[in-house]
Amino acid sequence: MITMITPALITEIRNQFQINWHGIHGISHWARVFENGMRITDQTGANRTVVQLFSIFHDACRHNEGIDPKHGPRGAELAAQYRATHLQSLPDDDFEQLFIACFLHTS
Repeated sequence: MITMITPALITEIRNQFQINWHGIHGISHWARVFENGMRITDQTGANRTVVQLFSIFHDACRHNEGIDPKHGPRGAELAAQYRATHLQSLPDDDFEQLFIACFLHTS
């Protein structure tokens, strides 16, 4: 399976991550979202790359493990920060889907 998720991208996201990396919204949660998302793409035809990237950005900017209604928009903005570096080969339409999915994740 080809993915745009690289060790360098994960390292950069982890460096700005503000909550417990091994907490309920940390890396193991992202892995479950990734795995379940891949199952859903097989059934629905959803864009695999967007779903993969959503799995690591959707909760990447949480400020706590509880109620944090702005973490979705912050995750979308983080993806935008990496647009020119880690996500430069992502087509514009795919990036727009990722941004919207993250942004609306909390609404």
